Amino acid sequence: MKCSGLFDSFWKFLAQVTGGVRITGKYNMMKKPSILWVVNQIEHLNEYVRVMESHGFHVSTAQGAEQALYLAQKNKFDIIITDLLMPPPDGIDFLREVHPFQKQAAIYIFSSYLYINRYRDAANNLPFPVNLIDKAGFSAESDEFENLILKPISMDIENKTGCSIWKRISDAVDIKLGWAGFSIDLKKLVNRNRDANKTNSADR
Repeated sequence: MKCSGLFDSFWKFLAQVTGGVRITGKYNMMKKPSILWVVNQIEHLNEYVRVMESHGFHVSTAQGAEQALYLAQKNKFDIIITDLLMPPPDGIDFLREVHPFQKQAAIYIFSSYLYINRYRDAANNLPFPVNLIDKAGFSAESDEFENLILKPISMDIENKTGCSIWKRISDAVDIKLGWAGFSIDLKKLVNRNRDANKTNSADR
């Protein structure tokens, strides 16, 4: 992901330029975007989960709608991906039930049954936006998975949270660096850069 990649690059740069520097204060790493992925046979997700987590997502998996609803009542998710054909409730009914308390989540149906008109029509008639992706047998390492799953989900996350690197760092960090009698308040530094970026954008 673009934002998390920039964030990771910042910390790598900081580690390089501050070798031997005393770091005081505290920081919280940026929360990974969270995905709830619901399927009928959870073992089929292993490769997909591995690839998605390697791209900076945190993936929670659920076997069937009941387990997914339990997780969704206890956690907020950025993305929800569901299969269609599951023991009752199926994917459509699951989305109807989960949406009232996961309104912030972008919804994806990832299924090889979208060719069936009644499923496609039911998905299109849900009273909230749903992204339909025909599974069509492609693997987690394929270009199709990257183009149809990884890239759209990354765009949804960035559109939802914004991708101001200075804002993300400022929100996450409270660190002071000091060596040889000098001190840098990193939070003030990143806030100054963020404000300068806002001014530059407003002048364009």
